[in-house]
Amino acid sequence: MAEVRQEAERGGYRIIDADTLWGLYRSNREKILLVDTRQEWEHRAGHIDGSTNFPTPPSWTSRWLKKGALKEFLGPNQDKSIVFY
Repeated sequence: MAEVRQEAERGGYRIIDADTLWGLYRSNREKILLVDTRQEWEHRAGHIDGSTNFPTPPSWTSRWLKKGALKEFLGPNQDKSIVFY
């Protein structure tokens, strides 16, 4: 896990645990964008309240993912912490 944290930090990101996320969610929910990366049917079956679905395909199909789709999905707003799960 230390290696993953170091890689995230080199990229300017921070990995947080569930307790930290819960604190952020409770205290300042409008400053968080929760992105559910599961398939659409999984999101429909149940998800964190307020999350948005952006399904990530299995790696073998990712080569067909439209370039820039994630950037387009996230939009220009840079005032939120983005949490992928």
